[in-house]
Amino acid sequence: MNNTLKYLATIFLFSLLIAACGLLPKADVPTPLPTFAAPANEPTLTPFAPEAAAPTAEVGSAQLAESTLERVRFAIIGDYGLDGQAEADVAALVKGWEPDFILTTGDNNYEMGAVDTIDANIGQYYHEYIAPYSGSYGAGAESNRFFPVLGNHDWRTPDAQPYLDYFALPGNERYYEFAWGPLHFFALDSDSNEPDGVGMSSAQAAWLQGALAASHAPWQIVYFHHPPYSSGVHGSIDWMRWPFETWGASAVISGHDHIYERLAIGALPYFINGLGGGPRYEFGAILPESQVRYNSAHGAMLVEADAAEISFQFITINGEMIDSYTLPPPETAPDNVQALPDAAQYQWAQIVQGLTKPVGLTHAGDGSGRLFIIEQPGTIRIWQNGELLPTPFLDIRARINDGGSEQGFLGLAFSPGYAQNGYFFTNYTNARGDTVIARYRASADPNLADPASEEILLTIKQPYGNHNGGHLAFGPDGYLYIGTGDGGSANDPEGNAQNLNTLLGKMLRLNVDTIPYTIPADNPFGTEIWAYGLRNPWRYAFDRATGDLYIGDVGQNQWEEIDFIESGAPAGANLGWDVMEASHPFEGIAPEGIPLSAPVAEYNHTEGCSVTGGVVYRGALPAWQGVYLYGDFCSGRVWALLRTADGNWQNAQLFETGVNISAFGEDEAGEVYLADLQGRIFRLEDR
Repeated sequence: MNNTLKYLATIFLFSLLIAACGLLPKADVPTPLPTFAAPANEPTLTPFAPEAAAPTAEVGSAQLAESTLERVRFAIIGDYGLDGQAEADVAALVKGWEPDFILTTGDNNYEMGAVDTIDANIGQYYHEYIAPYSGSYGAGAESNRFFPVLGNHDWRTPDAQPYLDYFALPGNERYYEFAWGPLHFFALDSDSNEPDGVGMSSAQAAWLQGALAASHAPWQIVYFHHPPYSSGVHGSIDWMRWPFETWGASAVISGHDHIYERLAIGALPYFINGLGGGPRYEFGAILPESQVRYNSAHGAMLVEADAAEISFQFITINGEMIDSYTLPPPETAPDNVQALPDAAQYQWAQIVQGLTKPVGLTHAGDGSGRLFIIEQPGTIRIWQNGELLPTPFLDIRARINDGGSEQGFLGLAFSPGYAQNGYFFTNYTNARGDTVIARYRASADPNLADPASEEILLTIKQPYGNHNGGHLAFGPDGYLYIGTGDGGSANDPEGNAQNLNTLLGKMLRLNVDTIPYTIPADNPFGTEIWAYGLRNPWRYAFDRATGDLYIGDVGQNQWEEIDFIESGAPAGANLGWDVMEASHPFEGIAPEGIPLSAPVAEYNHTEGCSVTGGVVYRGALPAWQGVYLYGDFCSGRVWALLRTADGNWQNAQLFETGVNISAFGEDEAGEVYLADLQGRIFRLEDR
């Protein structure tokens, strides 16, 4: 049988198997015939010369070293593992590029992922890239240059054992990471058979979130089999709709639908690359986010990258470039200044007055430029275009007990997806004085929330009227962080701060994508608790450029402190109270074997009486880049704290404002504001 007849026969048998196995509804059995003309090509990129080098980081290692490779070229094939002419043609195309390595988007071994077909379906065409290779088609690679992911066909043999036996991959081999040059890759298993789960709250998702947060590579590429968004006949797979953009991915690549498609979901490109050798599919309902679609011939992706640029091309076996897409240079954090600025050149300019006890201010991240201000009795006000709008965004005074000086409406955080879902979260004390964390939704009028939309996530009983914490903030990981006080009175009489069986005196961390909320799999104690040993965290903030967390924790009677948790640091920090007050012994003995995290700044009660945690400046004033501003409620003093390139800290008092500083906040542009409990808002500006 010649190659053409062999290929046609294979396609016919494969299509029958698809229908027989119920892979698709009968009407959706794909055809190998072209269905429409390819879209017009974009400008051609000149291919780079291949680099003959291996990765300098140990594949899958926890510590991913930087590489000296200046430029990397690699290929991506998908749904390819079907011995025949189509796979042979794609393999010839790919190997002609001389890529440094090859990724796959799954379905490596049709039809059943069996041991007796795997070498013919994979090794016959790509053995030169596989190490160790023990198949029968020739020599393997000296070091592995073939990085597949599991597809649904690979799972059709129990436990995907032939796949796991055939490859030697990092980690648990089902999902893993590796680095090469300026790229950090995260290979996932998107099949429902995955033991560690495939949902947003799965252990696998928690691993990815943490790994992305810890990555410092210019580019983070996430790839797996089932597409979160697709215009193909399989369609979108909702269980893989993880917040990849929020978590830090640069691009998401999948297969499963035997098409090529590029989609734009938010600012993140999603690619479907499934034309590696299996029969081609037609398109179903076209998604509005779809930008390029093609299914007329088999092909593969060629990707070329250096630290400043990464380009993706889809090229057919006929040499036709169907799509070319280049990502803009990755955003880099502004360079921190290395010395604190001259405060005499700057001022706190009043922009708002006439408020009632403002205790918080933030933005919605929706591009509107609005500033949302919390009034302690129970309202949210909007400042927009230099004007304080007369009607509150939200008025829940009837639900709130603000009888104590530390009770009332205390916290506000907008969902990272607020522009799409309209959700925001509040922290207030109810009629009984207990802490309530609730979700609300905006109404059709963007300047009015719906007070009837309240959904209570969590209620925490408060034994006393003070030390309610109250702040809320979403971290760079997309989770909601909730600061709670130790329950009140004085000297932590119930021992809550060091007790892991209560939520008081803690930093909590919740996945609030759904209600009821879920506990992230990597929370250190299997509960809502992420860090502990807090007395009354009155305002904390993540540096929007680095993800570092700064916490202002109010002291007992002598010392106020600023705590610091670096981005990527292990969860479970013990911040010391009530064993320590700031860096000074207070009472009791530290838990054995558990180090206490010392503050990075402190001041005693000759300089103030109650710290108000601040924010890191990331606005338009160059002299303030990376400077953390915080203050004292009683004295009105403002300090600046700076971590310099050598890892040391500079700390100095810079301003005497003469106001009761109840909160700091930032707008969408990174400009910094402070609130005066007496009803005013000030902004840091040039003098």
